[in-house]
Amino acid sequence: MTTIKPRLWHSIRQPVSEWVRRRGTVEKLAAEYGYTVRILNDGQHWEFRRGVAMIEWWPSTGTTRLNQSFDLSRMHTLDGLRSALKQFA
Repeated sequence: MTTIKPRLWHSIRQPVSEWVRRRGTVEKLAAEYGYTVRILNDGQHWEFRRGVAMIEWWPSTGTTRLNQSFDLSRMHTLDGLRSALKQFA
């Protein structure tokens, strides 16, 4: 019999409330790449700023934009968010 390994929280889609609860983890990740974090609408909209670059993220839909125009791929997990922050750092 094989056991099923539980998936790590950062690799699966989370509700907005979970993102707000783990705000410190997200802020620490953002700081590693030089971003500051601003959370709006009770966690529905997140802004990551670094100099003139701004990444906006809506965790409920996964929508992500760079500088209010360039749509990035949908990101629903912390791993996806980490990739975007790293890409534009």
